[in-house]
Amino acid sequence: MAALEIEQRLEGWRTERVEWEFTVPLGELTVRGKIDRIDRHEDGRIRVIDYKTSDEAADPLAKHLVLWRADDADRPDWLQVTHQGKARRWVDLQLPLYRWAATAEFGRELTCAYFNLPKAISETGIVDWVDADGALQAAAEACAHGVAAAILAGEFWPPVEQLSRHDDAWRTLFHHGLAASVDEKWIQQEVVGE
Repeated sequence: MAALEIEQRLEGWRTERVEWEFTVPLGELTVRGKIDRIDRHEDGRIRVIDYKTSDEAADPLAKHLVLWRADDADRPDWLQVTHQGKARRWVDLQLPLYRWAATAEFGRELTCAYFNLPKAISETGIVDWVDADGALQAAAEACAHGVAAAILAGEFWPPVEQLSRHDDAWRTLFHHGLAASVDEKWIQQEVVGE
């Protein structure tokens, strides 16, 4: 990390903010968070950075988007985006929300990136979120509004069937998949109070 920091300094980057608190209004809801770091280049460019410590280096696009599958057909349209000629589904909105939040102060010409700090030192690096024409940003903002509207309407169905690697303990409870193992009416009754 130290070697990469020196390299970034020599390229003209300086850290301007750390742990920068932000809010993004989404209708009646507000998203609050902290951006790990905001850098400014000597030429004026701004870069929002999120540190990622994990076993392996993370690619921002792979963390935010997965391929749209046939069993996603019942999902809302706002979850879908076409990227690189393929239909995909949002699974994370972190960097687009960071960009959205920082735009108010720093303008739309900023970029986002992961600062990867994996186990393998050779994989340490900064990986940019690539969105040259702003189409992903627009789709992410539409998705965020869709999520907020669904939360306010008490719509939490259908569940995502793919459990993450951190959810192994839950797999034993859902032998036939989440949707087949949980009654949607019960969710509505318990969560929304219908």
